Amino acid sequence: MYFQYKLNRNYNLRNLAKVEGDLIKQIRKDRCYKMPANYIEWQILSLVVAASLLTVNLKGLTIPAFVHSHRIARWFVGDYPIYCIKPAILEAFDRTDALSKEGILADWLPSLPYFLLALPSENDIAVPGGGKLDYLVVFCSEEPQVKDVLYRGITIPGHKNNYGRYIQITATDTRETVWMTGTVVGDNGELIHDGKDCGGSQLNEEDRLFIDRIRNIIMNAVLAIEYSPELLSDISEKEITQTKGFGKPIDRNPSTVRYPRWLGENYQRKVCVESGVIYASPHAHWRRGHWRNLESGDGKRWRENRKIWIEPTFVNPL
Repeated sequence: MYFQYKLNRNYNLRNLAKVEGDLIKQIRKDRCYKMPANYIEWQILSLVVAASLLTVNLKGLTIPAFVHSHRIARWFVGDYPIYCIKPAILEAFDRTDALSKEGILADWLPSLPYFLLALPSENDIAVPGGGKLDYLVVFCSEEPQVKDVLYRGITIPGHKNNYGRYIQITATDTRETVWMTGTVVGDNGELIHDGKDCGGSQLNEEDRLFIDRIRNIIMNAVLAIEYSPELLSDISEKEITQTKGFGKPIDRNPSTVRYPRWLGENYQRKVCVESGVIYASPHAHWRRGHWRNLESGDGKRWRENRKIWIEPTFVNPL
């Protein structure tokens, strides 16, 4: 039983709450996220923030553990956003190839250095080892040097970016496995990935397939956030769930309240019914989606070079 508890994130976070109450209280006083039902609660995520702040300067951390603590801490202190991705568009992104498209991020400049993508509690992303993913922290950088920042006497160190444009993803699953992967964006917008994920750890084929799946979902999310504002919308008060467990947040000051945004709230699966088409497959199947570059051709800024999402389509022949 102890072995199972040791590998349970919520169990360990409960223990953390017992010994670091002052820091956790301060985090919840400074920031109070109102999360919708079926997504990670701020009561849990705030404990992940506390654990990250407490460990970011510990010596002897593995590279993935340090990166996760650092990215979570910088996301929190910088007051960067949360996007809650809807199940339908998560499935669609999973079926859209964003990794092999040539020049997919040509002229891309990140508008957000950090964001957190909250995943629906019921998702079919199979995590090696049996854990579940409920969030991913994404770091998007083009700056060569980032300075230290402070939070309540805790220094969150800066870092030197040797990669130029760079997208890094990190998370812990519910069994406390730390996942980390990074992708360099080349001069022509190509995605460069050397396969050395999780700090150079030896990954098996199942791990690599999982990492590639996460990378693909996040690249689609980055493209959607940058180029498809119609997929983003505000979360209303009526969609917010009541907090349970891990103590009550302190949100007396309205200025500390934060709301995530929806990614794909009104998105619906695209279905094509083909009847009487000779070449149609006799079985229902998916046509994978992709992104198409539409250059402005007149030297305008990168945001005016449009990228169109060709959605995946579920084909149901008759």
